[in-house]
Amino acid sequence: MVVEVISPTGTVFKGGVEALSSSNEVGRFDLLPYHANFITIIKDSLVIRPSRGPTQTLPVTRGVLYCYNNNVTVYLGI
Repeated sequence: MVVEVISPTGTVFKGGVEALSSSNEVGRFDLLPYHANFITIIKDSLVIRPSRGPTQTLPVTRGVLYCYNNNVTVYLGI
């Protein structure tokens, strides 16, 4: 799946990933390729497991995660 993470200052990450993890008010969750369409407010952290390269963990105070048609957009600092 393709993920783009956008902060108020610009794009933080853009590329293919194997998995994405974060937290919302209900608890921790993971998104894998072809996940159902999904939108949520996220908090604490965003863990990106790219198709190539090391896992990245980004701190998140508050953000919005939008998953649609195997594309995920995350807006940080909302």
